Amino acid sequence: MTSGGELFLSLPNKWTPSGTIRMEDNTFSPATTVKLRGVKVHARRWFEIREAITDINGNFNVGHQFRYPVNYTIKWERSDFEIRHKRVGQAYFNGPEQKSSWNLNISSGYSRLYAIIHRAAHRYYYEAIEDLARPPRKNEQWGRMTIGAYDWDDVNLNGQCIMARKVLSLPEIKIFKRNHDCEEIFSTTLHELAHASHWNLVSYTDYYYFQGSPSSYVVHETFAVGISYALTRLEYPLHKGKSYTNPDYSNIIMDLIDNPTMEGTSGPPLNFGWNSDDGEAVTDYTIKQIQDALVGEKTLYGWRDNLKEDTNNATENNVDAVFDHWW
Repeated sequence: MTSGGELFLSLPNKWTPSGTIRMEDNTFSPATTVKLRGVKVHARRWFEIREAITDINGNFNVGHQFRYPVNYTIKWERSDFEIRHKRVGQAYFNGPEQKSSWNLNISSGYSRLYAIIHRAAHRYYYEAIEDLARPPRKNEQWGRMTIGAYDWDDVNLNGQCIMARKVLSLPEIKIFKRNHDCEEIFSTTLHELAHASHWNLVSYTDYYYFQGSPSSYVVHETFAVGISYALTRLEYPLHKGKSYTNPDYSNIIMDLIDNPTMEGTSGPPLNFGWNSDDGEAVTDYTIKQIQDALVGEKTLYGWRDNLKEDTNNATENNVDAVFDHWW
């Protein structure tokens, strides 16, 4: 109180909400800490909300000053995709209310699944992917790509691509089995998004041709297997793909990219089922060349012929043997 009897209140100092968002990656033992890129973080005080996107180091700063504590929240979405809790609920991480930086390390539960799906979707949509086609953008379909995260470990599939375009508000993609290791969930998400990317390489009608024609369904799944393999290796350089019991899920693309003489080494890659001693090795095709040969093509052997005609490769005379081996 002043000498004149006036009362002055001291306002709290202003501060700027910021922090770091990371997750525990259990692909290797011990688990490693991964910086989450491109995560949308909200800082809210009553009706005032400020937003920031994490940088390549997982750091964010909302660029606005508050006087009082804020509620921190992650909203798992970007302009071209959104992650759902199962079918309809927006995926969130509800953080603390505090007047200090928020440093989060996600390690378990649905939040871990959301974080892995976000890493994969953000990579495919916004980061370097060797000049491959992106999945459909918001302006290329009826709204954003919607990915549902499910806690279903008793289903046969790891993930599912439901439809080629949004119908109402239902997810186009579902990801199951949240207890799988991070690398497998990451790869599965890329596999399903690769199906969506395939929508943009062929006509809408031709996409459903794959669904209804068993002889060409292998094109649909082989493309997704190969794209997932190539893009997962950008995040996990030692990723070696996997073997499938279903012949539609073939590793043709892996064999076109990689040299079988590398098989069995600690580096890239494995060539499942391919005999490196039969003299039919094919190598050094790029994933971009393989994708471009599929544009507008419906059949496995049309895809093969386009690849041979449109590219120059020292091992192209053995391409037929690779396709025949797998199908």
